[in-house]
Amino acid sequence: MMPRTSLEPLQKRSKESAVRILQAAIDVITDAGIQDFTMAGVAQGAKISVGGLYGRFPDKDALLYAVKDYVLADLATAVAESVEHSDPTISAVVTEYVDTLSRILFGAERLYAFIFIHSADDERLRNRGFSFHQQLREILVDRLRTAGVVDQGALSVTYEIIVQSLLMRVISLGHLNPGSSPYDGFPSPDQYSKWLVDYVCRALGESS
Repeated sequence: MMPRTSLEPLQKRSKESAVRILQAAIDVITDAGIQDFTMAGVAQGAKISVGGLYGRFPDKDALLYAVKDYVLADLATAVAESVEHSDPTISAVVTEYVDTLSRILFGAERLYAFIFIHSADDERLRNRGFSFHQQLREILVDRLRTAGVVDQGALSVTYEIIVQSLLMRVISLGHLNPGSSPYDGFPSPDQYSKWLVDYVCRALGESS
């Protein structure tokens, strides 16, 4: 009787295969946009057969949900780690939070335009977005409380100002050709982040 094969290498290979597929799907969305997203394109990018792709993800919606979950989990982790290591002051917390979000969002506008707009018609995708907002809000609120902010209304509005404004901008840019601007005077991500940090810090009673 042949010895039983250890499951650990198989699980590792399975995980690596899943990540390769998700990264290929992200590349298709980022490079071509959601309108040209196909399972065949993802299979080609992941260097697997279309049948092998369907063996792991039964349909396009299942794959898109996995992409959204993967992307949002990574984004929340990056923001949490950045803010956790910031100084416990309002300006430091807000700066780390805004700069990390801005750097990631505006590094892949098409991807995040899909994440926050094109998934709005699917309940499962939409609910994953809501849970992400709750997680991202808790990261900011908990750290600002540590920095001395106790006004619950201020904490709630601060999250809305930061995140909703950044998402509206990335959605606008995600529907344009790379390098294009929605209108004259549209500030760059770096400019906007700087102004946003300054505005929020002043609203919370501390200069950036």
